[in-house]
Amino acid sequence: MRGSLPVTVPTQFRPPAVEKAAGQVERLRGAHRDASRRVDALTEALTKAQDDDRRALAGALAAGKTDPGGQVVERVESDLRHEQRNVEALTLAVGDAECELSRAVALVQPSTRWNPPTRWPRSRSAPPR
Repeated sequence: MRGSLPVTVPTQFRPPAVEKAAGQVERLRGAHRDASRRVDALTEALTKAQDDDRRALAGALAAGKTDPGGQVVERVESDLRHEQRNVEALTLAVGDAECELSRAVALVQPSTRWNPPTRWPRSRSAPPR
């Protein structure tokens, strides 16, 4: 997933807010994975449906009949567009959930960065300015 960062949370310390956020990330990642698999399957089904539609039309034209129509192709295309939209939305949702998890972890972890004071005290040995 674009923009996705791995977030690890120590297993011995998971406050409820972190647990909830981690569960949300995992749930959304699973939904994204499932939707991506459905897109792959529908892409293959669309290729097969288009091939079958071409063969049916070729047979109808050879027999002097009218176009049998491509309802199967239209249905698969519609399903594919729907699943692609779901994958795009889930990609955004996973990113948002990962940000929430990072925020939740940051709130419970002590700061490990050294924050220097905004103004250094003047030492007695420092020359005057």
